[in-house]
This record gives sequence, C-alpha cells and structure tokens, in this order.
Amino acid sequence: DLTEDIELGRLAQNWTADAEVEIAGTVPWGLVRTQGDAADLPDADGRRRDKPVGVWRIRLACPRPSYFDPRDLCSYVEGTPGPTGFHPEGLPALKADIAGRASDASILQESLSSQVTIQDFVKTQSWYTAFLANNAKKPSDTQAFCADTLTTLYATGLSRFDASLVLRAMARQMPGIFTLPKGVAINAANCGALIDTAVILPG
Repeated sequence: DLTEDIELGRLAQNWTADAEVEIAGTVPWGLVRTQGDAADLPDADGRRRDKPVGVWRIRLACPRPSYFDPRDLCSYVEGTPGPTGFHPEGLPALKADIAGRASDASILQESLSSQVTIQDFVKTQSWYTAFLANNAKKPSDTQAFCADTLTTLYATGLSRFDASLVLRAMARQMPGIFTLPKGVAINAANCGALIDTAVILPG
C-alpha cells in the first residue's frame, strides 16, 4: 500500500541513441524480510540502510515527428535509405515528406481511441457544430474555428504538426468544410499563420 512518485526528465535536444535513465528502488529496512537480515547490522549512528529491491533502466525511442508516419529521426535522412543514426537536422525534410505523403482520408480515419476516429471526434465538438450552423460566417469565425480545432487536438496529445495535418485533411475532405466559399474556407489566407510551417493549406 506504499507508493512513491519520482519525477525525472531529459531535454529532447540532448537525446542520444544510448541515453538512459536509471532508477534504483529501495525500501526501508524492516519493511520486507530477506535472507541475511539477521546479519544486517546497523550503521555507526544506529540506522539501518534501505534495502535494494530492483534497478530499472529506461530508454527513450528515437524521436518520431508524426503519429501518422512510422519513421523517426534515426531512420530517415533525405535521399538515404535505411537507418543512419540520429539526425535532428533531418526534421524539416522528414516533416515535409510526411506532409506530402499523408493521405487526408487515412488521417481522418486514424483512431484517437479504440472506438473513436479523429473525424468522429471532431464531429462531436461543440465548436464544430456551431461553426457549421453559422449561416453568416466571417473570416474571423474561420480563424476562431481553426484555433479551436488545433487547441482541442493538442489536448488529445497530438503535436502541432499532426494537428496541422488534421486541419488540412478537414479542409480538403470533411463534409460541410471543404465546400465552404473561399472567403470563409479553411485555407492559407484564413488559417495559414496558425499551423506548422511544414503543412500547406489550400490556397
């Protein structure tokens, strides 16, 4: 019934392929009984040392820029096939490649949970239904809609890049959205400044 919270971290820019964090687990003497306890004498000040119960080594996988693509920064260098080591300088090229390859339909049908696709999730949001019901949309309404979309997708755990890909897929595929007049459409003029620079919205 005893718990302990340990907080630790490593800066993403310091990630290396062999980086790991080691956590040693101990319990106070007397809380558990192990072989040899009888010979476990107290320290000079009368205290008994905590007992080790295990060591955990935690490693992080190579950074992966998108939920919608399996490649990471250890497996992609522009123009080079196969694993080549950690290449953070390849991030812009990899994101551009993902943005060019990612299918709008597959993005919208990707699951956020075991029962809910991204498209289904978006359709249940109050800001989505309110935007579609507004018959007097202005560009500012579209900008607010884009901001609400991105903020909500961030809250689900998607990155800014992936949220931008979803917004682009919505602009080009979702009923009631891709048919909007150009002045109030989800396009570069109304929402381009809000999204990741690797993603280009319709003109």
